Amino acid sequence: FKHVQTGKYLDVEGSFIDAGTRVNLWDCNGQKGQGFYIIQGDENAYVIKPCYTEHVLDMAADTGDVGIYPPHLDWDVPRAAQIFEIVFAVAGAITIISASSA
Repeated sequence: FKHVQTGKYLDVEGSFIDAGTRVNLWDCNGQKGQGFYIIQGDENAYVIKPCYTEHVLDMAADTGDVGIYPPHLDWDVPRAAQIFEIVFAVAGAITIISASSA
């Protein structure tokens, strides 16, 4: 995921796998911490997961900070902090919105 304005990439800090590791924007470095899978749940609900761990992105509702945590993938009672909506826009740009901040 590349931020359109800054040109920086979504990056799991240090490519660590520990729960609570922060996710930031960083210069492209080709490390595994910048690779992600998008997993579709129900309709517009998606989980975003680093390609090298089972943890998923989790956004704190109070601060907006993003980290990686173990998944809560029970779609009957989803953990809103781990569910994202992806909005496709013109020129291939997308906006990712956390269900916990909507």
